[in-house]
Amino acid sequence: MIPSRWNSRFPMLGAIRHSTPVRKICAAPMYPVDRFRQAKNEGRFAFDLIGNMGMGAALTHIVKLIAYSEDSGQLPVAKATSELYSNTRGHDWLSDFFPRLDKVNTDDLRFLKVANEMSYGGFPVRESLSLSEAHLLFTKYHGVSNLVLDVVNDVLSTEGVASFEYSIHFRGTDKFREIPSAEPEDIFRAIENAGLNSCDKAFLATDTAQFERQVRERFPRTHFVKYAFDIADQEGPRHFSILEPKLKALEAAANILLLSRSRRCFRTSSYLSAWSRILNPGLEVNTFNAAAREKQKFPEREIINSELR
Repeated sequence: MIPSRWNSRFPMLGAIRHSTPVRKICAAPMYPVDRFRQAKNEGRFAFDLIGNMGMGAALTHIVKLIAYSEDSGQLPVAKATSELYSNTRGHDWLSDFFPRLDKVNTDDLRFLKVANEMSYGGFPVRESLSLSEAHLLFTKYHGVSNLVLDVVNDVLSTEGVASFEYSIHFRGTDKFREIPSAEPEDIFRAIENAGLNSCDKAFLATDTAQFERQVRERFPRTHFVKYAFDIADQEGPRHFSILEPKLKALEAAANILLLSRSRRCFRTSSYLSAWSRILNPGLEVNTFNAAAREKQKFPEREIINSELR
C-alpha cells in the first residue's frame, strides 16, 4: 500500500492510491465479513466513518448510508472516528457537531468501517439522492450541536444580522486535479450583475489568501465576515492543516451553517458548501466550476442540475 504521507511528494502515486480500482481491491476481501457482521445487528445498520476526508464529504457518506438503511428497512446508526477531526483516537466526533436526535445503545453493535465509497461492503447503496431527500433524511436523524449553533449565533449577533445578503465559498487549493479552476473575475461579475456590489455585509469562506485580498479590494464597501482560526504561513486544504483536530471540525461545521445563512451563495465546487445547500433548501446557489458531466457525483451533480432549471 502507498503511504498517505507520499501523496504530497508524489502526486501521481497519490492519485493511484485513491483511484477506484485500488480502493476496490483493498475493500473487496472484507465484503463477506461485513455482511455477516451487519446481519448480527438485528435491524440496525451501523457504520463508522474512519476515512480522513473533509466535513462535507463525511456528511455525504453518512446521508447515503442513512438512505440505504431506510431502503433496506433498518435503523441507521452513524458515528465518525476519523482522526482528522478527533483529538482522541476512537472518539466519535460526529456526536460533537451533528449529534443523533434519539438515543441508541451502541454497545452491542458491529460497525461497518467506511474509509471511502468502496468500503460499503457490497451493500447496494444508492449513488445519488435528491437534495430534498438528503435534507429530510439527515435532519430526521441528526441535528446541529449547541457547540456549533453558539458559534453561528455569536457571529450573526456580533454583525447585527439574522442572515447575510450573500455568501462566497471559494476553494482554490486542492481540487485542481478533479475540477477546472474557477476564475475570481467570473464570481465578481456575477455579484455585480446581481446588484450586490454595494452590499453592507457578506460571509466569506476561502482557503486562499489571494482570493480574500482580491474580493475585499474589488468590493471595498462590503464588510466580509469570516469564521476561521489563524494558521501561520499555511495555504492548502483546511481539513489537512496543522490546526487542532477539534478546531478544524468546529470551523468546518460552523462554515457550513454560516454559508447557509444567506439568501444566495456564490461557490466553487465543494462538498462543504454543497451541504450548506442541503441544510438550507431555500438557498440560491451559483457554481463557477464543475467536473465534466460524466464525472459529477452526488451532491454536486444535483446542485448543478438545480441551477440549470
